[in-house]
Formats: sequence, C-alpha cells, structure tokens
Amino acid sequence: MADGVYKRGNVWWIRIEFPKNEDGSRKRHSEACPGMNHTQAKKYRDKLVAEMNQGICVDHNDQTVKEYLISWLTQYESQVAATTLETYTYAVRKQLIPHIGTIKLSKLRPVSIQAMYKKLLDDDKLSAKTIKNVHGVLHKALDQAIKLQMIHYNPADSVECPRMTRKEVNPMHIEDLGRLVSAIESSQFRVPILIALATGMRRGEVLGIKWDDVDFENNLIIVRRSIAQVKGGVFEKEPKSGRPRVVRIPECLTITLKSHMADQQARSLYKKDGWICVRDDGSVQTPRAIGNAFTRLKETHGFDFTMHGLRHAQATVLISGKVPVKVVSERLGHANTNITQDIYTHVLPHMQDEAVTIIDELLSPFLNQESDSGVQNGYKKAIQPAL
Repeated sequence: MADGVYKRGNVWWIRIEFPKNEDGSRKRHSEACPGMNHTQAKKYRDKLVAEMNQGICVDHNDQTVKEYLISWLTQYESQVAATTLETYTYAVRKQLIPHIGTIKLSKLRPVSIQAMYKKLLDDDKLSAKTIKNVHGVLHKALDQAIKLQMIHYNPADSVECPRMTRKEVNPMHIEDLGRLVSAIESSQFRVPILIALATGMRRGEVLGIKWDDVDFENNLIIVRRSIAQVKGGVFEKEPKSGRPRVVRIPECLTITLKSHMADQQARSLYKKDGWICVRDDGSVQTPRAIGNAFTRLKETHGFDFTMHGLRHAQATVLISGKVPVKVVSERLGHANTNITQDIYTHVLPHMQDEAVTIIDELLSPFLNQESDSGVQNGYKKAIQPAL
C-alpha cells in the first residue's frame, strides 16, 4: 500500500495520512471506492491529496446523513418556493432521517438506500410515486454534497425506485352532476366549486381569480396566479404552467359570477381588484378549507370523486365529445399535449371511431369483393369522395 491504495475484498480503498497535530497525534482518512479499479482509485486519492494541500478539507467521516440533510435544508430555505421547501422538509424528516439518518455520509451506499425504499413500500405502505419523490429529494441533496466535495459519487444513482403504475382516473359521473349542484347550494364554497366544475381549473387557480381577471363581455377568465398554502400561511404563486392562460367559460357561469358580485357588493365585500372566492372577512379562501369542505361533502352525500375529480370530469367530457386534445390541454393548463394524452388514455381510443369508419369504407370494397371487376368498382366507389 505504498501508493495509499489497497484492496479489501472486491473493493479498492484509499488512505490519506493527515499532517501531525500539535500533540503529535495523526489522523487518517480511509474511504471505499466501489466501482473503481486500482488506477481510478489512485487518481481519486491524488485529487484528494491535492485538495488537502490547498487547504480543502476532505475528511467528512464524522458527519451523518441526518446532519448533512438538515444542513442542506437550511441552505435551501431561501432558494426554493415555500411549497417545495415544505415537501423537501417532510421527506427528509419523515422518511430519510428515520431510515438512513444515522449512517455516516461518506459510508452511505446504494444497498442502504435500496433497503430503505423497500421498507417505505412494504412496511410504511407508501406509494411508488411518493417513494420516487423521496428519491428525488435524496438525489438532489447528494448531488450538492458532490459539489461541496464531501462525497465523490452519488449512491442514489445506482438505486431503482419501485415501478410506478398510473392510477385510473376517477372523474365525476354525469348522473352526480345534479346531486353535487344541489349539495353545495348553501355552501360558502359554492362559487369556487362551480368554477372548477365549469372550467377544469386547479383548486389553487380557482381561488386565485380576481374580479379583474374576468371578462364578462367575452365570457373569459384569465388565469394569472394560484393560491398555495403551507404551515406558515397562504401566498400567491404563478400557475403551474408558469404562464397565464385564457379559459373560456359557459354563459351559465358568467351569470353565476355576476350574481356573486352583486352579493359581495351587498355585503361590502366586493373590490374590483379583489378576490372572487372570499371568506366573511373578505380574505381569500384557502386550499385546505375548501379541500376539507369537499371531503365532508363526499362523506355526507356518498360521492366517490374528489374535487380534483371535477378537473378530470371536464377533460373526460371534452375528449369524449371529440374536442381536439390540444384544446383540452390548453384549457387545463398542461405543459404539453403528451401530459393530457398520458392521463386520459382511457378516453382517447373513442376519438378514433370516425377514423376507423373512414378506413372501413375505403377497405371494405377490396375485402368483400371476390372478382377483379368487383374490386376495381369498389376501389373507384371508395375513393370517389376524395377525388
């Protein structure tokens, strides 16, 4: 081990001797280099020695994954949106720290991460989608550790997440429409629920509408913002697509909004640049409040769909009615039509009915005629409309 590289089992290791301390003691840095051969391990060791000589600390053996993740979250507080930080924090404190928090950062290996995902799936009963989100947080944190030269590779790179299966969309059935409208007649959330039902907008987008965003003359709503909520409070943010979009609304919703405006004016709650969906004190309604209210509606009336199901209902009705997918995608605020097609694959096959009818009219003369003359006559008849 004259070059500071040695083999333990099937894995090459490196060792670096630090300069002596004032008391004469000496500290060593040992590190496994999985996936490297002798030459690669030697090159990596030389790099660390060069950094050490430049005053860059390479000894991170004492820091645990828990200590690093908490430090990483602190650094990210001012760099990400509040909702994103809340998601990161929950994943770190509820999933990552309990399972791998005590492991030394420099000792974290793919096998430990893989075992954690299995426990999250089997024991904690988390969905594959949730585990994929946890994986994304961990991977991002470890990438930062590489940039800080605390580790030399990302152990999450070699880990496989559980296979995701998209849940079948469960929209509101048309027979439930009358029941829902009747159930919300006296609810303070009647207007936002009707907007969601008539437009397919997201919950936060519905709550983010102001009177200035409504064009009554042309029956339009401009989606400029969304309302989000975290433990620290409620705040505005951009729509999920990152840009405003225009949604045409039906005449019946326009009439409903005009009536709602008159009601706000009578109650001294109306402001031209104010919120449409407000509480009794004039402040904007919150996502959690309307979510909880819809849950109570489900329990009371036996609905089997969520408020987000109103969005699915809008898309399903439009696609089934042969509205072009691009139009549906723009209306829902999807980043592209691929997202719409992926979510609503169960509806799209019905849109091929007309195409199949045309092809059938074209091919059936060839397949049903036995004589050459019959084939020719069938061909001429089939293509005649196109000539």
